[in-house]
Amino acid sequence: MDVLLEILEILINALPMGDQLWIVFIFILVLSILVFVHEYGHYKAARMCGVNVKSFSIGFGKELFGWTDKHDTRWKFSLVPLGGYVEMLGQGSEEGVNSDNEHESFANKSVWQRMFIVFAGPLANFLFAYASLMGLFAITGEQVMLPKVGAV
Repeated sequence: MDVLLEILEILINALPMGDQLWIVFIFILVLSILVFVHEYGHYKAARMCGVNVKSFSIGFGKELFGWTDKHDTRWKFSLVPLGGYVEMLGQGSEEGVNSDNEHESFANKSVWQRMFIVFAGPLANFLFAYASLMGLFAITGEQVMLPKVGAV
């Protein structure tokens, strides 16, 4: 992984304004990871509550590439990588909701389930930050000099 990042950095630095491109690349990468964690929190909570998730997108605008999973959810990466969304059945409009699938609609869930789905995104970010910092501290730690008495 380190070698791949080094090669990428060398290639980007060879371009005019390469340092700025590298900063933009790292910014988009970190932001995309945070958006993925946040939206995955919403997605997982919605699936736990039985809501039909139509699409999971990293970015806005035109779809660049994606795939459809066995639950008929469209996972996609879109053109503008400055956010994301999870589109659920019955969220915002009743389009596509009928008597066969109304039990899978976000709008037909209880208030507590809808609150859980909405709250799950920020909760996922909080847990990710906690786990990341714990991992960082476990790996790097803090160097301290232990007290040791040589002789009395």
